[in-house]
Amino acid sequence: MATGAQRRFSPLASGPPPVAQPRRPAALARDRCLPGVGAGIGIFDSVPGAQAYDNVVINNQAKDNGLPGVAMHSHTPGQNLDDNVIIGNLVSGNGADTGDAATPGTTGINVFGVSPITGTLITGNVINDEAVDIATNTPAQVNVHLNDLLGMRIGLENILITQTVGTVDATENWWGSPGGPGTRGATTVNGSGVSFTPWLKSPIPEP
Repeated sequence: MATGAQRRFSPLASGPPPVAQPRRPAALARDRCLPGVGAGIGIFDSVPGAQAYDNVVINNQAKDNGLPGVAMHSHTPGQNLDDNVIIGNLVSGNGADTGDAATPGTTGINVFGVSPITGTLITGNVINDEAVDIATNTPAQVNVHLNDLLGMRIGLENILITQTVGTVDATENWWGSPGGPGTRGATTVNGSGVSFTPWLKSPIPEP
């Protein structure tokens, strides 16, 4: 599991959660195959005031983890989990998220934030063998484009957080069918505040 709350990504990191440090960006996670009991790659703000921003998660295989393949967590107000990019990853066969970041089933990518998580871009990923390919749960806009969402159930779910629902720009994705989400052979869109038109008519190349 790789964590990014005020320390550089390391899939072998262990020990207690990092404490908040002065504002600085974390680093790059790339070119790894990441099975394990936790999240494949985690970008976590664990304590009030924590900051884990401007991370790039690129060209990884996040498979068969106990939590989502990529998990972003902000658990309290006043945290900074902004401007992270998840690009070109193969995500498959991971577990559901738990606790306040819980997802309704096994999940590829989960963006959970009590604090608004702004500037998130999820693009160029191939996600399959999940109940929920991408789950979003933060009072901000998440941008999701040019992904293959092939889990055969929910392609994207925007989950209610308290009384505020964020939005998702999910245009230009492949949902498994030229007819778009919810048609025969395609994954679906769940929740409100999701824009998905237009969609791709054919899949992106596998990373």
